[in-house]
This record gives sequence, C-alpha cells and structure tokens, in this order.
Amino acid sequence: MHAAQEDVPIVFQHGDGETRLVDWGEMTVAFQRLPAGLESASLFAELPGGQCPSAHWGYVFKGRMRFRGRDGEEIIEAGQAYYIPPGHTAEFLEDTEVLEFSPRAEFRMTMEIATRKLGEKR
Repeated sequence: MHAAQEDVPIVFQHGDGETRLVDWGEMTVAFQRLPAGLESASLFAELPGGQCPSAHWGYVFKGRMRFRGRDGEEIIEAGQAYYIPPGHTAEFLEDTEVLEFSPRAEFRMTMEIATRKLGEKR
C-alpha cells in the first residue's frame, strides 16, 4: 500500500491546519499540518483521564510540539522521529507538519471526540 498526501482525504480541519487519514490494516496513517497554539487538553477532556488513549509513531517534517504524559514532558521537533505511548496530551509550539502512525480504533475514537469539541468551540 502507498499514498500521496494530496490523495488522502481531509477528515479534520482547524484554521490553517488539517489532518488527512487513511486506514491500512489495524493502523491509521495521518498526514497532519497543525497550527501553533493548538492544544489537546481541552479536546481530550471526555477521554479516560483526559488524555489520548492511543500510541503514536511518527516523524516531524516541520515545527515543534510538546507531549505531556505519565512519564513527564517531551518536546519533539523537525527532523526527529518519535514514539508517544498512550496517556498523553499535545501542544503545538510552532506550525507543525508530521506523518504519524497509530492503532486505528484508539486513534479514530480520539479524533471523533476532538472534532466534536472543536465544532462546539466555533
């Protein structure tokens, strides 16, 4: 399987940011452009512990982001690959572009709640 970013459907938009998702087997592939200042803590309030229940593996092409979880805080920036375990929140410190892989069921549940919360804020 393969996909070009522009061929993957947009399922989430926030200002200038977007998330494009495609499911491959039990994983979801996400091409994400997320604006500086976007944070997930308020979006994840309905999730268990107020945190994302999904693990993520990815690569940052542009920007910087901060993850907070049970094991503390981690800043990840352009040029770095990452693994983030379940139980975290995220904050985008700069306009950020990532390619991310996540277990499908947990990630889709998280995106549904986050999308609904963003719709409520408008």
